[in-house]
Amino acid sequence: MRSVAILVAVFAGLAVGRAAAAPLDSVYECIDADGNRSYQNVPDSSSCRRLDGLVTSVPTPERSGAHRVHRRRAYVMETNFPRISPATQRARDLGRHRLLEDELHAEEGRLAHLQAEYGRMQSLAGTGGASGGSGDQAQQISEDIERARENIASLHQELLAGNRY
Repeated sequence: MRSVAILVAVFAGLAVGRAAAAPLDSVYECIDADGNRSYQNVPDSSSCRRLDGLVTSVPTPERSGAHRVHRRRAYVMETNFPRISPATQRARDLGRHRLLEDELHAEEGRLAHLQAEYGRMQSLAGTGGASGGSGDQAQQISEDIERARENIASLHQELLAGNRY
């Protein structure tokens, strides 16, 4: 009995909800004094007429010559914006290139040193030498070698990217 009362209340709520939502389902086409069309869910004047049937999309408004949209240019350089001469930019690019090459040579030297140290540790560990170092040191050097290789690859990539300009 109680479930029947709940169902009646639910259906009554749905009916009230549909009645309240009915005006929102209507679409009106309105034409103003200038002949411009607009589509609304509430009529605002006597020049609006209700569209019957299911409206799935609303067309974009027609634009007259007076209402054209002025598109902004994507980028406008200000006249007082500082300019750099091509020779100055070339010098900056060359300086950047030299800096990247110096970093690359330093990283390659670091990699060679790490590989030599890792090889020395491996050979001492193979002969049973006491100064071969611990497994943790070997693991750390192995990770440093991998990091140096990644850095070298990144520097090569950056140098190639700089040559495209």
